[in-house]
Amino acid sequence: MSKSEQNRRVLVVEDDAAQAKLERRHLERDGFSVETTATVAAALEAVRSRPPDAVILDFRLPDGDGLKLLIDLRVSGYAGPVIFMTSEEGEEVVADAFRGGAKEYLLKTLPNLRSLAGKVRAAIEAHDAEIDKERLQAENARLKESLQHADKLATLGTMIAGLAHELNNPLTAVLGLSQLHLAVDPPEEKARPDWQTIETSVQRCRKI
Repeated sequence: MSKSEQNRRVLVVEDDAAQAKLERRHLERDGFSVETTATVAAALEAVRSRPPDAVILDFRLPDGDGLKLLIDLRVSGYAGPVIFMTSEEGEEVVADAFRGGAKEYLLKTLPNLRSLAGKVRAAIEAHDAEIDKERLQAENARLKESLQHADKLATLGTMIAGLAHELNNPLTAVLGLSQLHLAVDPPEEKARPDWQTIETSVQRCRKI
């Protein structure tokens, strides 16, 4: 038994006790944990209380049919694989089952019973792979969004650096002229604070 099979739970919905026992035996032989129910109502309650890794449905049940149960399971939010194991052979029934989201439609034959565990295992692994794929896609989308945000910040930083450079040149000229004016041609005492304010403001702008 591989690690991926350990503690995998399967719900068998089958009102024929002998058939349910056979399905349980073949599944447990391959390492699956199996719960059985015989009605639609019991199956819905079992899935609600503890969602299994896969569900095996008979088509004809005492209080409804497997197709309606499949639809109810999807509506309730159960997304795990659902496999039909039934005696119903009608093409329309099979088509409806697959349209409803069934992963397999198996007739109650000895060969299918023997291959049931393998079919269940494959369906669970495919479902797990799909979940992993969706998770990776979501992570890639978040990473892409983060990179785009970082690119925008880098572009903004480049623009600010360029703007600072463009401002620095005229500010340097203004500062030089004000310092020269104060040194060579001292202004009247009334005007001196204004020139000093200009010098201080230019120096502050150059530090931004």
